[in-house]
Amino acid sequence: MNAPLLVAGPTETWGAIRRVVRSHRRRLALMLGWHALAVGSAVSAPVLFGMLIDSVTAGGPWDRISALFLVLCGVLVVRTVLGVASQDASWRFGEDVFAQLRDEVVEGVVRLPLRVTERAERGEVLARTSNDVDAVSEGVRVGVPEVLVGVFTVLFTTAASFVLDWRVAIASVVGLPILVLSTRWYVRRSQSAYEAELRSHARFNGSVLETVTASRTLGLLGTGDRLLRRIDSRAREVKAAERVTLGLQSRWFPVVQLGYYLPFAVVATWGGWLAVQGEVSVGTVVAIALNVQLVVDPLDDLLYWSDQLQLAWAAFRRMSGVSRPVATSHDDDEMVTAPVETPGRAVHCADVSFSYDDGPPAVSGIDLDIAHGEHLAVLGPSGAGKTTLGLLIAGALDPDTGRIAVGRESRAPAKRMMVSQDPHAFSGTLRDNLALAARSASDGELLAALALAGAPTDVDGLDVELEATSIDPVHLQRIALARVVLRDPDVVVLDESTSHLSVDDSRVLDRDMAAVFRGRTVVTIAHRMSAALDADRVLTMEHGRVSEIGTPRELLDSGGLFAELHRQWTSRTEEGNHER
Repeated sequence: MNAPLLVAGPTETWGAIRRVVRSHRRRLALMLGWHALAVGSAVSAPVLFGMLIDSVTAGGPWDRISALFLVLCGVLVVRTVLGVASQDASWRFGEDVFAQLRDEVVEGVVRLPLRVTERAERGEVLARTSNDVDAVSEGVRVGVPEVLVGVFTVLFTTAASFVLDWRVAIASVVGLPILVLSTRWYVRRSQSAYEAELRSHARFNGSVLETVTASRTLGLLGTGDRLLRRIDSRAREVKAAERVTLGLQSRWFPVVQLGYYLPFAVVATWGGWLAVQGEVSVGTVVAIALNVQLVVDPLDDLLYWSDQLQLAWAAFRRMSGVSRPVATSHDDDEMVTAPVETPGRAVHCADVSFSYDDGPPAVSGIDLDIAHGEHLAVLGPSGAGKTTLGLLIAGALDPDTGRIAVGRESRAPAKRMMVSQDPHAFSGTLRDNLALAARSASDGELLAALALAGAPTDVDGLDVELEATSIDPVHLQRIALARVVLRDPDVVVLDESTSHLSVDDSRVLDRDMAAVFRGRTVVTIAHRMSAALDADRVLTMEHGRVSEIGTPRELLDSGGLFAELHRQWTSRTEEGNHER
């Protein structure tokens, strides 16, 4: 059953915003300062223009008129320069914040617990790092600066107008109740609408991704039409969600336009009447009217971005639900466990149980001690709980009940690492793929790790681009082993990685693994009997419980499940040899 990823509440979201602001307070202060200067210079232009009109209409001296004209031209030049500087400050601030948020959400998604990512839809995870990041990026890079410009312009021009003449300026705020009431009506409804729109996009992306990645299988099964109908259904959900938001906008925008232009008409009419009565000068009326017009575009941008920032807010809540501040340590890529008291034991499991999605227990009542440097093989039929136990020991899953303690012989924190049956190579160089295990490793350490893992190369070989989709499986396993060497974990959980290889390749890799794992505590999820026979001890499982545990010889002599599995394996091996 799919479950949505977490969405941060308002408190957590505001906390994340405050953290981001603290991280970039210097650039934020510069941006605010430049914008304040730019808007202040822009607001002074209508005042100077009004003074120029009064001087001309009053037949003032030419020197004063010339001086006002030159000052006005200078102000416009300064406004242009300050506008460029403020825009540059905005982009620098936006890029820095966006880079931090992008890194944090990717870091958070990568570090989500395995059970969370497995229950979430693919599109939900993808949307957090794509659509949501894009929405927040647009808001941070463009929206926040535009809102600042709008706020500063409204405040400065209103203040300037009231300084010129409050009787005329009072007419400039007649549109304020219209804007406030209509925007309040819109905001109350738009937040939930935008969150629904983002969810619909995530579901649609997930359906498309699943259909594309499984296209070959769908073609062979002849079930493609069913998933295409599912995509069509999800597309209709997107359309319906977007119609809701567009419907809200179509009702809000016309009212907002009335709030923009009504003040200009009232100022021109009321101010003109006062000028005719000799109460104010024509220049003052013109200056206040220009201020009203100067506000229209920034106010339009302010309300537009207030709308778009609703979308960015919804996206940021979704990002904050999974994001995680990027760690400053260079070696925090795997599970690190605080030192615990486990005398003589690398791993101690006490009454451990775990279930997936409230289903039946995958493992139940596990009591287990593993000594330092011991190699334990976990064996059992399919569905016995072997892989789940391995994930619990590796720290990829947390037990529902019970306790798992991982210790080391020194007092330093213990490190755990899991090597999966199908390790992943990322697009990039060999160096990039190894650096995942130890970012600060030198070239010498990388080369030594590769040599120990059976994949020796030179410095130039570290910068060879890997073809992730066509890499040789044996070489891929050796890269995974080199990561183990670099990470140097105390406990390694190995989901037996050679069971799908040829006999010859398996033997070569077994030798390489023996060199890498020498002296380490290793838990092998065994899919082959030969891997179990090479272990110090074997634990067999049935129905999520420990069936028996002991050395291979002890279990063979006891005649239990291990002995039966060994008998079946021996029989198949003899039949295969006979057929050849």
